[in-house]
Amino acid sequence: MLRAILLLFCLLSLSVAASVEPACPEGEVWDPCGRPDPICDNPFPVHLKICNPGRCVCNPGLLRSAHGNCIESRGCQEENNPCLLVECAAGRACVIEPVICKKAPCPKKPLCIERKCFA
Repeated sequence: MLRAILLLFCLLSLSVAASVEPACPEGEVWDPCGRPDPICDNPFPVHLKICNPGRCVCNPGLLRSAHGNCIESRGCQEENNPCLLVECAAGRACVIEPVICKKAPCPKKPLCIERKCFA
């Protein structure tokens, strides 16, 4: 009888633990079906009616940045062109450094280079 009570207690504890939603970072909410986040390059992703594993997703109206955090859409301008936030020294210009992306998201990197005339 004691074994049955202990087993029942363990099963109830597991079911309560499994039903608790994980805490999400600020600007995110738990989605039990793990819908795709909108991103700057794709603000309206296709959401198939398939339930993926649950995960934290951006709050409605926010987009997932290349750095992994949730931002307002106006932050996408700086993300798509990080040179807007960089001031290069005299005689240098900002270009976006080519990045070999192994796993998305891959933030664009600004790079100050010497200004040259090309013939």
